[in-house]
Amino acid sequence: MPALLKVEGMKIASGKVFEMAADPRVEILDRAGEIEVKEKPLSAEGNWTFPPASVSAVELKIEQGGV
Repeated sequence: MPALLKVEGMKIASGKVFEMAADPRVEILDRAGEIEVKEKPLSAEGNWTFPPASVSAVELKIEQGGV
């Protein structure tokens, strides 16, 4: 699902997304140990697409002054 991340009154300088994603067509209950956390860069614009069947944690570096 596409998203545009924003913080009111702040500007996103950079960010990281820590993502765990699996193929949504495959049952993962018995394969939980096979799913790896991947670190991916987040654009300064805050654009991100959350993949289906995923868990994502977003870490933002922000600056004063909104866009």
